[in-house]
Amino acid sequence: MTGEPGAVQCSKCNSLNVTELPTVSWVILGGESGPEPRVFDLTWARDLMRQCKAAEVPVFMKQLGAVCHDSPGVPWVCTMDPTHGGEMEEWPEDIRVREFPVGSPLPIKGCA
Repeated sequence: MTGEPGAVQCSKCNSLNVTELPTVSWVILGGESGPEPRVFDLTWARDLMRQCKAAEVPVFMKQLGAVCHDSPGVPWVCTMDPTHGGEMEEWPEDIRVREFPVGSPLPIKGCA
């Protein structure tokens, strides 16, 4: 995106009417469950969480998924619920993050 001060030019349509860039207000992440889930890389998740913290964007780690690893080639083993990535208490402490946007009516009862 380029343009004059105060205006931004859209790289797709070349419009100069765009005055604000879209922002991210909340990031929800987690590993896949179900048949044939892909591996969830906790190194990638940590990096995304660091970026969100720097940008003051709340993060909600939903689940680790059925298959994940904490470092390349080293699988993380879930003992309580192997289909969804276990209970949050089993996760590495630094990724036990469930934040909500400011002003959100959440958390809803039963969601923590």
